[in-house]
Amino acid sequence: MIIKLFTHLKNTDLEAVSAYQTITELLHFSALTGLSRKRLWELTVEETKETKFQVQKVLSESYYLSNPNKEKVYQDQPPPVVCGANEVVFLVLVSPTQKESYENLRESLKNRFGLVCSKIQKSVLWELTISKEAAITEEMLLRQVVLCSEKGILVNPLYEDYRLTRA
Repeated sequence: MIIKLFTHLKNTDLEAVSAYQTITELLHFSALTGLSRKRLWELTVEETKETKFQVQKVLSESYYLSNPNKEKVYQDQPPPVVCGANEVVFLVLVSPTQKESYENLRESLKNRFGLVCSKIQKSVLWELTISKEAAITEEMLLRQVVLCSEKGILVNPLYEDYRLTRA
């Protein structure tokens, strides 16, 4: 069983603000009307009667996966995408090319909460809100925003993979 946890900051996400300003002001990509960032944790666990209770306990009693004072957590699905009638939303899921084992985190979850995870993955989900009037295609968005520099803005091509979809 894979448990998906989406977290996002309750307050201003300075990384998202910085990326938005870079894209709109330095790259002159005025079609971008909104940008938000969420963290995605994917926990592969063996499903038991206690699994959901254990996950809730991890979220409420620890800072392993999120800080409840600063972050809002959504389980299984990200929060609904809000956009106007003249806007379209693209999602960019960014994952490291070299997967981390998170062995220490898996041990801590097992020892403290009894939650046995065979695998843990962490990714970033960018939500890009684009004006429909700009008639931006996925290919144009990739070329002009996502992969627009050697160092990357939303994706670092040296050590990250991405998947672009429409919301």
